[in-house]
Amino acid sequence: MTPSIPETRDLPEGNCTVDEMINQISVHDQRVVVTKDGDFVDTFLLRHVPYKLLLVATGNLSNKELERL
Repeated sequence: MTPSIPETRDLPEGNCTVDEMINQISVHDQRVVVTKDGDFVDTFLLRHVPYKLLLVATGNLSNKELERL
């Protein structure tokens, strides 16, 4: 069975979900946050949240171009 992979658009606040809520969900559910948002790196280094972090550095790729990879 493949575990579900929630996206911010699936959360009640959608893509307007604040970082702190994403971090809380990550810690509670022991989920990895995959993001292009560098703010999560600062929070991870200072407060050790989210649970795990994967920062995607893509240069000047748009989200659509990234999805095609």
